[in-house]
Amino acid sequence: MTAALSIWVLLLTVATAGNLLLTLAAIRRIKAPPHDHSEDKPVLPVVGNSIGEFETPAGAGAPLTGTQLRQGNRRALFVTAHCPGCRRVISAMRAAKSADRLSPELVSFFLVGDDAETQTSEFATELRHLGGVSVVPLEHPALAAFGGVEVFPTVVDLRDGEIVRVGHRLPEGARTGGR
Repeated sequence: MTAALSIWVLLLTVATAGNLLLTLAAIRRIKAPPHDHSEDKPVLPVVGNSIGEFETPAGAGAPLTGTQLRQGNRRALFVTAHCPGCRRVISAMRAAKSADRLSPELVSFFLVGDDAETQTSEFATELRHLGGVSVVPLEHPALAAFGGVEVFPTVVDLRDGEIVRVGHRLPEGARTGGR
């Protein structure tokens, strides 16, 4: 009888110690300062900001500058050749009715990648009939000129150089770009 009672006391002691350790761990976790995930969020351009200055080759080598994008209503699309969402945006541009399309002169693509890569150069060729194309590395000043772009696709609508809309899709019921 004493042996059985001793085993019960031992089991209760172990269970109580385990419960105490779990409770203390939970308290420590609750008291810990929350992790600030704001630095983890990808950067998008901010509506209301004006774009900065940059220069990059566009299309057949003609330079594209921030000054050119500050004239009238324009659309800038930041895409990569490896992005399924980018392909969907381009398909939506092609499928749009002609009355809903922006003139290709008002659409600029910033294709982030290496022009020497086959998939990037083929995608650039596909995009050229929809607007001007600049193949740029991720660190290019053009991405910083828009306030930072780290997510693809990013569609930015501009009015006289001011960002009026930012999204990952084309605007609903608005002019979409392309011919």
